[in-house]
Amino acid sequence: MAIAATVGLAVYRRSGDRGVPSSYAPGKEGVRPGGAEVSSQSAESGDTRQPAPPAGATNAGIGPGDPNKPLPNALRPLLTAAVEGLMAETDPSRHRESLEAVLAKVGDGDLGLALAVLTHPEFAASGKELRQRLLERWGAKDPLAATAWIGRMSPGEARDEAFGDVARGWATRDVEAARTWALGLSEPSARDGALIQVGYELARTRPVEAMEMAIAMQPTGRRDELLNFSATQWASQAPADAVEWASQVSDEALRNRLWKDIFTEWGDGDPMAAATAAVKSMPEGREQNDTVVGIVQRWAQTDPTIAGAWVSAFPEGELRETAGRELVTIWADQRVEEAGQWLDALPAGNFRDTAVSAYVAKILPMVPATASEWAMQIADPVRRAEELERVGAGWLESDAVAARAWIAQSALSAEAKARLLSPPNPPVAVPKESGPVVRSPGSNADG
Repeated sequence: MAIAATVGLAVYRRSGDRGVPSSYAPGKEGVRPGGAEVSSQSAESGDTRQPAPPAGATNAGIGPGDPNKPLPNALRPLLTAAVEGLMAETDPSRHRESLEAVLAKVGDGDLGLALAVLTHPEFAASGKELRQRLLERWGAKDPLAATAWIGRMSPGEARDEAFGDVARGWATRDVEAARTWALGLSEPSARDGALIQVGYELARTRPVEAMEMAIAMQPTGRRDELLNFSATQWASQAPADAVEWASQVSDEALRNRLWKDIFTEWGDGDPMAAATAAVKSMPEGREQNDTVVGIVQRWAQTDPTIAGAWVSAFPEGELRETAGRELVTIWADQRVEEAGQWLDALPAGNFRDTAVSAYVAKILPMVPATASEWAMQIADPVRRAEELERVGAGWLESDAVAARAWIAQSALSAEAKARLLSPPNPPVAVPKESGPVVRSPGSNADG
């Protein structure tokens, strides 16, 4: 088991090969207690030289588990069993409990020792979760020791990720110090990776600074994710300012993604203002449609009547029809009668036809006869014929006897009737399940 496998980690010691003790708390930048200077090269650029130990320390370096040396044999079996136990645990709750138990068994003085095992290529994938958490803890406890230890790793993706993990922990303790250190990293990939982790912590309280920092980085997917997260944080505080800032971004695709996140977050608090601003700010097209429809979808769950009034007042076009269709789909799920009343009040046209089609699709499985009456309300003859044929096909699946009788006397064309009735399906009457009462078009609310 993952928990049992870690017993003894905290008490494991080997003479001359201990982890960095937690008493190595950083003093002023670049200096450890006792006056031992930390080489900025070893901590940042990957110089293989180790910083001198504090005065009186018996440990001859920054800790055991040199990432360039063989695995510590005594600790390897314990961590191997722990990692295997975590990988085998599929229940999310028990997995979290096991992970926390493993982490608790690794003492602060054994962080370097444990990480020497977990940074070995053998554990590149399986040990990632445990490795990230331990590096994050080391970054919060003693970032100078942690960064110096990582600096001895061979340059590459693994070392860049390790710097980022430490930066994440360091930022929870002192975000400014972590940012200053990350900016000083000489390798662009390591620098940006560390700054991204610092940025997430910075964005929680100072999202504008996080966005300014991110926009100066090389464009990558991870950089854009930080920008989107920061934009969302800012939108929860000052959405109009966030919209204005995003409008200055020169990359059109990135600008639209930022706007989408900002308007979506804004819409949770004030959907009318957010949807209106999205229509005014974003260029017409798919991005605008997706953003506005997304706002309307959430709006429909809380106040469909107001959302419906807003959508109805929008000019004719694809956006209005798409928003109306999604509104009716959600509204009918919650209050089918109320959605029908709203449809009855709409004037004839493409918008109403689209909304009625969505309503028919929702009620067809429950009340196909009423769905057929609504389908007849569609003004466009081509769309009406298509919708009636869909009603017939759906009705045949639930009650073939009643469906065939309806098809025979319906307004469907002879060709459509032949398509529906030609399959050799024997008429079978299927008992109807009870469901909500759905009003016919034009009927009173209580009828």
